[in-house]
Amino acid sequence: MLIQWITIAEFRNYRSLSFHPEPGLNVLSGPNAQGKTNLLEAMGVLLVGRSFRGAKTVDLPFWGAPAASLSGCVTRGDVEREVRRGVTQREDGGWIVTGEACTWARAIPFGWQDLTILTGGPQARRNFIDGFAAKVQPAHLSAHSRYRQVLGRRNHLLQRGHVDQLAPWDEQLAKIGVEILGRRRRAVAALETEVAAAVS
Repeated sequence: MLIQWITIAEFRNYRSLSFHPEPGLNVLSGPNAQGKTNLLEAMGVLLVGRSFRGAKTVDLPFWGAPAASLSGCVTRGDVEREVRRGVTQREDGGWIVTGEACTWARAIPFGWQDLTILTGGPQARRNFIDGFAAKVQPAHLSAHSRYRQVLGRRNHLLQRGHVDQLAPWDEQLAKIGVEILGRRRRAVAALETEVAAAVS
């Protein structure tokens, strides 16, 4: 997927901005507090309808602006799709992001705090891979939830000393675990392909 262009109006510290990324890797550089992360956030809001920073919707428009708007064009192969989003205030005073999603568009942020994937323990790496796998393979999230439920029930039996009842739960754990492992491997392979293309 490529972002051909994005136009921002009244979003964060931008009154207006039009940006046309180059194909491949793009580097945003500059002093702090100039809007580099805000531009990335705008791309995320445009593509998936929410802030990857976990920001409240009310904080997205430019200070004092009645609304914000974002538009852009994404392509995948020969398919081109224009996407539009608005950040507007409802009659009850709450703020919402409007517009339709592009079902195949993805935005995966990676910030300084994500370096724990490299420097932290194995759980951080598993969480990252599981998050990515859930975005590209929607069934992964439900399988992961089932795994946690089965593991919880198995551990409950183990704590109560019901060792003779563990066999069916162990079998379910193994089956779901193989399913999760397969999706993790496919996710890692997809990441390797995308990273290789981005840095080549």
